[in-house]
Amino acid sequence: MKLVKKETNPVIKNTKLNTYIEDVSYETGKKKDDYFPITVKLKFKNEFRKLSIKEQYYSMVDFMNYILETKVLPNCGTVDCTYSNIYATDNDNTYEMPFASSSMSLSIPPITINGEWYNEKTLPSEDNSPSTSFTTKTTNEAIYSFMKQKYDELTNNGENYDPEVHDQQIAELANKKFGITVQEAKDIYVDMEMNK
Repeated sequence: MKLVKKETNPVIKNTKLNTYIEDVSYETGKKKDDYFPITVKLKFKNEFRKLSIKEQYYSMVDFMNYILETKVLPNCGTVDCTYSNIYATDNDNTYEMPFASSSMSLSIPPITINGEWYNEKTLPSEDNSPSTSFTTKTTNEAIYSFMKQKYDELTNNGENYDPEVHDQQIAELANKKFGITVQEAKDIYVDMEMNK
């Protein structure tokens, strides 16, 4: 990790996000295929949580894109490694964003804030509340992703699934989060599940 830190830290210092960063560390994950994934771990100063979710999102996107544009890849010595995620915390929140890959546009990676999933099209209005209703631009994909995550959480990845309980319960959660009817949530989930 010393090589990764030596080569990446100077790049991080040139990012706009650096003004909010208190500490940086790196974590190597389990080997995948022929490489080791590297997570960039950030500890934010309290000022970061005062930004709106939209500002937080774009600050992290700019950070990731700047690192990728400089083409400073993590150097792990004799083994191959690549950036996989940005994982960040402040005193109250956790933030996670995957590094873009060749299959993902640089401008639209998703971000998870305290377990809530967002992307460029589904960011809440300009305030700091992760539970704020999304704008009408909310996509069926975001609704489906949210509901799928809730199904996995509430049913222990399907092990305890009871359609009479969980279908209604999760549709109601989507209703509250996205401002759609319970029936619309159910229809979107079924439609997206069938078109997978």
